[in-house]
Amino acid sequence: MSNSPPNIHKITIKDLLFTPIGCLLKASPVFIFILLALAYFAWDYVYNNVNINLFGVGAPDYQQLSIDSGFYNIKDSNQDSWKIEYDYTGDSTFSGLVRHVSPIRLSQFPMLSHDILVTTEDFSNPSIVTTDVSDHHFSWINLDNATPKGTINLLHTVPLNMTIYQQLLKIQNGTKVKIIGREILRINAYDPNGNRFAWWEDNGCNSILVKSVTIIN
Repeated sequence: MSNSPPNIHKITIKDLLFTPIGCLLKASPVFIFILLALAYFAWDYVYNNVNINLFGVGAPDYQQLSIDSGFYNIKDSNQDSWKIEYDYTGDSTFSGLVRHVSPIRLSQFPMLSHDILVTTEDFSNPSIVTTDVSDHHFSWINLDNATPKGTINLLHTVPLNMTIYQQLLKIQNGTKVKIIGREILRINAYDPNGNRFAWWEDNGCNSILVKSVTIIN
């Protein structure tokens, strides 16, 4: 009988880094394909549905956007440009309970950041009104016969600056908010030759240049 101590292998950082790679190299092509597909769909879901800043991917890049003082004209480093038309001269206020928030990821309109559904009274109560947001449009269904009281507004947000964008990132479902800004009628997009190639105009929603965000506890 030997009294020598057992040979204990200590786990090193190298083991932690290369063991998963070694396992993947031995895995079947079908398993690797499934793993990559799951990773892709997980990334796609988070990118398009979760209100987080994915290392700046998809966020308004204010360093690459040249914006005039009135927030009427925007130009990027590729010389594409946008002209914003507003509904009113003054600001509008939207206060209530958020029942949906998701990022807007549209390369044609890099200034747009979020869809935020702000509700009050009956529209805030899921036992009275169900709500849904899909493809930048909202719908609701009344679960009883009475006409719902209150308001429901889907905001398509354009943050005034990075500080406002960071505040919008803090909004989640169930958050009570007060959002102030100037409502946008239309955003026209132009190529470097001045040809309009796209425009953004909401239908029954509220596109808004957000100037102030308050989260109400």
